[in-house]
Amino acid sequence: MEFNINYEYINNTGKNNIFTCWYMPKSDKDKYPLVIISHGFMANYQALANFAVYLAEKGVMALTFDFCGGSSYSKSEGEFTSMSVLTEEDDLERVIEFAKTKDNVDTNNIFLLGESQGAVVSSFVAAKRLDIKGLVLLYPSFVLFDDIRDMYKDINNLPTNCYMLGYKVGRNYITDIYNINPFDVIKDYKNPVLIIHGTKDTISPIDYSEVAIKYLNPKSELLPIDGAAHGFKENEIQKVYDKFIVYLAGRILNK
Repeated sequence: MEFNINYEYINNTGKNNIFTCWYMPKSDKDKYPLVIISHGFMANYQALANFAVYLAEKGVMALTFDFCGGSSYSKSEGEFTSMSVLTEEDDLERVIEFAKTKDNVDTNNIFLLGESQGAVVSSFVAAKRLDIKGLVLLYPSFVLFDDIRDMYKDINNLPTNCYMLGYKVGRNYITDIYNINPFDVIKDYKNPVLIIHGTKDTISPIDYSEVAIKYLNPKSELLPIDGAAHGFKENEIQKVYDKFIVYLAGRILNK
């Protein structure tokens, strides 16, 4: 199916502007299911553009966006050193509310898809809302919370400069989630979740997804991609697409 790509900024008084990119199928339908796609640490709206294109070609609207301060090349406002998981939660909440104002969005079928840190953010937001029909997590970085506590033993005595994966981050990146157990948060999301994770991911080990799945709806599923690292190569992606679209179709039909 053909589709259009449109760009918009979300402008809220007193808030940073958020850049969004819409992938809109061309058809005579009045409303479309929507998948809101969240990128990972030091990435941007193009990180999962291949998923957005795949969805639009299947007749599903997709929305990608840049987190405020999400990277050094973000089109949204905000500084990278002001960004944290919690600031990105706020960004995603604003994106969802913005999407729900669109006449062609089926607000009964809004899905969240996130990669890495964006998957963590997506799971946290989904757990706090009742309007998220489905949740798909690609190599979610639930390890982040342990990494932070291992790197910075004393939250009350942080160094002047804090780093994550070699990038300088603000202190709030550490303090905002220091005492959070992510699994205690995500258990509040009640619908089935699909997690897709590479077995050779050394940045965000699959072990954490194996723990996460135990806290979720019993119909949730963890799909291991044998040999995959933190992200999927061309020879791995079709299996991911196939599972993803089956999950979406099942959730959309399940009114």
